[in-house]
Amino acid sequence: MSESDFVEKIPYTCKGKDYEIVVKKVINGFLIRPFLNGKPANCYTYSVDFTEYIGLVDLKWNSKEDIFNKLLNSVKSDLNNGFGIPLEKKINNEFLIIICRV
Repeated sequence: MSESDFVEKIPYTCKGKDYEIVVKKVINGFLIRPFLNGKPANCYTYSVDFTEYIGLVDLKWNSKEDIFNKLLNSVKSDLNNGFGIPLEKKINNEFLIIICRV
């Protein structure tokens, strides 16, 4: 398995629901997506590309781990506050339209 194939699944419970936060390592960062019962839990895919944060790692944060943890905390906060949770799904001709709270 190459570094870009690395996947970690982090369990997270809030408001009585058991989520699985899936973290995929990509070449220069991470993609994070929360799931509930095997389906995306909200309309967001969270990502960070460390090539964009090189100066910030040196000036503001201690490490890439700090940036990753900040992103992971954003995912958890959005789940806690219901942001991006699909409110309604409609099929319009050939398109699936998902209306989300943002």
